[in-house]
Amino acid sequence: RHAAGAEPPEFVLCEDGPLAYRSELPLVSWVAMLRKDGIPAQVSYHAGTSLCNAALYWTHAYSEKLGLKTRATLLHLPVDCRQVIDRDDNLPSLSAHLSARAVRLILDTLLQATADSQSRLQL
Repeated sequence: RHAAGAEPPEFVLCEDGPLAYRSELPLVSWVAMLRKDGIPAQVSYHAGTSLCNAALYWTHAYSEKLGLKTRATLLHLPVDCRQVIDRDDNLPSLSAHLSARAVRLILDTLLQATADSQSRLQL
């Protein structure tokens, strides 16, 4: 469903491409790491039906077409708690501080993996 609650139209992003792509990044490990740090998280196997889905799909499609070894995923971050105080629709929220911490932790694991990979190449 779109944010407004209307059913999205059915369409295919690329007629001659796969229906979907799957991230090769360690999403389940990231969720465990975030939860261990007290940050609620979950893996979703659906990027949505509008801009988020298209951005993730085309990132994978162009990387594949150009022969790039790019790995991609999409992080959906909830709105800040202060943005839902006067709402009655139970919109998911998380403090901006915790959202930023989650992104930092994930980026740190990516940087460490890159450094480890570079070290192995130099051996």
